Amino acid sequence: MLLHLLFGNGGEFCLLGEVYAAQHEEGQYEKKNKITRPDAKSGSCALESFAQDADGVFVELKCADGPMAVSCNNLIGADGARSAVRRGLGIGAVTTYVTLQDYVELDGEIEPFFDCVYMRGIGDEFAYAYVVPKGDRVAIGSVFYPKTKRPYEKQEQVISLLREAMPQLGRSTKREAAAALYIRASADTVPGLGRVLLAGEAGGFMSPTSGEGISYALETGFQAGLAVAENAPDTALAAYRTATKDLHRDIRRRLRWLPVMESPVGKYVAGMVPPSLVDRVTQGL
Repeated sequence: MLLHLLFGNGGEFCLLGEVYAAQHEEGQYEKKNKITRPDAKSGSCALESFAQDADGVFVELKCADGPMAVSCNNLIGADGARSAVRRGLGIGAVTTYVTLQDYVELDGEIEPFFDCVYMRGIGDEFAYAYVVPKGDRVAIGSVFYPKTKRPYEKQEQVISLLREAMPQLGRSTKREAAAALYIRASADTVPGLGRVLLAGEAGGFMSPTSGEGISYALETGFQAGLAVAENAPDTALAAYRTATKDLHRDIRRRLRWLPVMESPVGKYVAGMVPPSLVDRVTQGL
């Protein structure tokens, strides 16, 4: 019986027995095996350490009811920008942006799509803000460059300026801090090593220009699961690397644009031309 360990952001893990062996056929995904055994284990733990050799991956977890040792054929790290799995591999260390997100009451309607916003007056530490409608609330996030001082004060400035432009925005009901990868080179994107695969931000799969990562996480998560389900444990990474080569190419393309977008000249020009033109030029970035 093959065993695979999926370790997620926040310490969630799932130990799977028979995993999906899926095939794509006319837009439908067909389950060829069960997704889990009746005795599959899941929970929330901290990753203490892991090691791998020719026989498998050996993982030590720290759980609320005591330590847990897991032996598996493959380990998939899907544990976010501060991935403990990636650190354990000792490859491609990256720094992170400082990210704050507020949930704001919505009184009225706004356009139902992701808006990425740059504001000159916030300061050089400010990368961009985003606005995402979520029913009767709006998520307003700000992304600041590493080592930004007093980001909470700058987030208040961002929300105040957005309220002036969008009077539908009401009071803030919740604020949370997070981290986003500071991708600056194609080498920051690492699919894994040996029998360990990295998905989503854990592997550096995200847009370096817009910060969008959900689509990358969904695609790489699916491809990582497919790779371990349909290949031998020692060839799963090679299959995963091949399956994600288009995403690597997309990230490299965006990285070529990033210095222009972040330069003073690029920001000045973007602030002077009509928004419709900016939308067309930056579409796909």
